[in-house]
Amino acid sequence: MELSDDAKQSRPAESVANSNRKLLGGGAVSLLDQAIVSGTNFVTTIIIGRAAGETELGLYSLGFTVVVLLLGAQEALITLPYTVFGQRIGLDQLARLKGTTLVHQAGFSLLISLALLFSGALMWTLMGDSGFARVLLILSVTSVLSSLRELVRRVAFADFQIGTAIKLDFMVCSVQLVGLLALMKLGGMTAVSVLGWIGVASGIATCAAILVHPPKLTIDLGLAKKTLGKHWRFGRWVLMGQIVGISNGYLMHWMLALMLGLAEAGVFAACLTLVSLANPIVIGIGNYLTPSYSNTAAATGNRSLRRPVLMVTLFMACCLSVVFLAVLFFGDELLQLLFGSQYAGYGQVTSVVAFSVLLRAVGTPPENGLRAMNRPYATFISQAVAFIVSLSSALLVIPSYTIVGAAYCMVAGDVAGDTVRWIQFWVYSSKETSE
Repeated sequence: MELSDDAKQSRPAESVANSNRKLLGGGAVSLLDQAIVSGTNFVTTIIIGRAAGETELGLYSLGFTVVVLLLGAQEALITLPYTVFGQRIGLDQLARLKGTTLVHQAGFSLLISLALLFSGALMWTLMGDSGFARVLLILSVTSVLSSLRELVRRVAFADFQIGTAIKLDFMVCSVQLVGLLALMKLGGMTAVSVLGWIGVASGIATCAAILVHPPKLTIDLGLAKKTLGKHWRFGRWVLMGQIVGISNGYLMHWMLALMLGLAEAGVFAACLTLVSLANPIVIGIGNYLTPSYSNTAAATGNRSLRRPVLMVTLFMACCLSVVFLAVLFFGDELLQLLFGSQYAGYGQVTSVVAFSVLLRAVGTPPENGLRAMNRPYATFISQAVAFIVSLSSALLVIPSYTIVGAAYCMVAGDVAGDTVRWIQFWVYSSKETSE
């Protein structure tokens, strides 16, 4: 996309003048939005765990992993290029970039839907009517709706229109929870029915949001084709990093399911859900950091990112330390209160997992800083290190130490990944401009 010098400079100059106000105000509202999203996921998991049991919860957690992977790939290839490049162009050209993003999204959704349909049909043919085959088949339909919702959310964050994201997520929350309560009342609570309804709720709310607030965009197929390569070159490293990073985050679910069974994976999912109360802080602030840091780096250079990254890291570490201490002392009681007495005796697991979440929070600001500096391959390296450490330790530890061992393997991977990530950020931020 060819731009004049004035067009390139108009957005950064305007945004830098209000950067502190936007960071504080927008970041606070972003936390509220993520509280809605995380709270909905939190309540959903509790409903499944109590109404359907550990095995269905384990199957749901595996299906949810697939959804998260798909949304991570979407972020890398579709929404993150819009977020980063959209901060460097004039407002008059933003509508064309938004239309290009929608075209790319349509192609991405079609490919993903066909891949899930094929995988589910193949698994059904080879293994019969398995639970996971049904999960893949339902996701081949609902993934299109879930990814459309995520597209609208991410574009709203990139445009600093977080109120739009809040309205959308509140609608999704309302429709989703009402439907789940109906499923529980009717006795139809299964992993497949829950995943299916989540997709339907996303579709209903997103279509309503688009009708109420139609986006200002211009479809330009020529530009969409021209920018495809540019976005791929940027997003491929983020994609690889997302795949590895998300796989690392949900690796223990799969390791436990394969090595010990779905029930153990369900228990681990319950422990992880308890500490997910911290997600509004980790993910909510993270949603806002990439566009904010991209704006800062484009206007004043990479070195200027050091201070805000350190300040946000300190803030997140303080917040997550409170969560960790609460889980350390009351984790077992909270787990039984939320999920039932069948989940008793896993207080140590919840404490270790809570420490892992604290470590990931400390690694979030430098990761967003690396992306803002157009260093997506650096984030991939740190995530790959974390994944290798987690996987290798899990293969050795889980057979003997089961679920507790899996939690400690998560911590080992997070320590390794954070160390590499911070070293990379400090090195690259010493260079004033991105390559």
